[in-house]
Amino acid sequence: MKELKEDIKSKNFKRIYLFFGDENYLKNYYEGRFKNVILDKSFEMMNLDIFEGKSQSVQNIIDSAYTAPFMSERRLIIVKDSYLFITGKKDESDKLADFLKDVPISTTIIFIEDTVDKRNKLYKSASSLGIAVEFKILKEPELIKWVTDLFEKKDKLISKECVISLIRTVPDNMGTIAFEVDKLINYKSDSKEITFEDIDIVCTKSLENRIFELVKAVGEKKLEKSLDVYSNMIIMKEQPIMILTMIARQFRLILQCKDLVSQGQSSEVIASTLGIRSFIVNDCKKQASNFKFNTLLQAINECLEIDLGIKTGKLNPKLAVEIFLIKYAKD
Repeated sequence: MKELKEDIKSKNFKRIYLFFGDENYLKNYYEGRFKNVILDKSFEMMNLDIFEGKSQSVQNIIDSAYTAPFMSERRLIIVKDSYLFITGKKDESDKLADFLKDVPISTTIIFIEDTVDKRNKLYKSASSLGIAVEFKILKEPELIKWVTDLFEKKDKLISKECVISLIRTVPDNMGTIAFEVDKLINYKSDSKEITFEDIDIVCTKSLENRIFELVKAVGEKKLEKSLDVYSNMIIMKEQPIMILTMIARQFRLILQCKDLVSQGQSSEVIASTLGIRSFIVNDCKKQASNFKFNTLLQAINECLEIDLGIKTGKLNPKLAVEIFLIKYAKD
């Protein structure tokens, strides 16, 4: 990303850029930055072509690249979700790979993909002739700094603990987090400081967060709270079978953490092994004290049985999950 920032600042653009990876917010952000800097607003429609989806013709992309810019120094072409960087459409992909070395100096092509195969000829061509940047999901320390900066730019005060709470409360992607930050800033338009209470009132909790809250209540044998959380999820249009699936996933994570802890593994090793964030491991370790191994195994197996019963029409989805919660949350 450092190279992208330098190119934008210097306006010394490469002919080829490839953006790929899981973090769509960053891909969209840099797409917007390049459009704003490269294109003159007065002639944007004449100097911008966007090709989106699998069905786009490579020849059309090539023809567009050869078109001279109109009343501007550069022409910008954006190719999105083409799937040309993974297996399939090999002839088209190779044709474009062979062309990239001939892209006119006055043309910049930005490829934006979710997934690439680094063995792919087009990937090798794009990365060698230009810049390939993978936009990964940010780690928690990076997210904390980014969110803190967002608030500071709007002259708002927020503690590190509140930022962590926000990150762990809302859905885990930068686009959603930025939206929730805007909600908080607007909510506290007449006040400078953002508090835990503000986050609780304003922010939309992720499904994972609500499932964690639900399973925690079950483990602590708080039946009334368990049913309240479940009822609120139903009111928010979450499907019972999805709730059940997420409950089973949470029980499975708790079981795996419990097992790895018993083997003497650290939170960092467990997080790496299971492919989850460290704070989720720590939360699961806390919840693990509320459940025995056999109880977790039984609950997971029962979730599978209920899932089958719902899918075969033998069980009422909402009632089946409710009965399951009552069974495991009662004293």
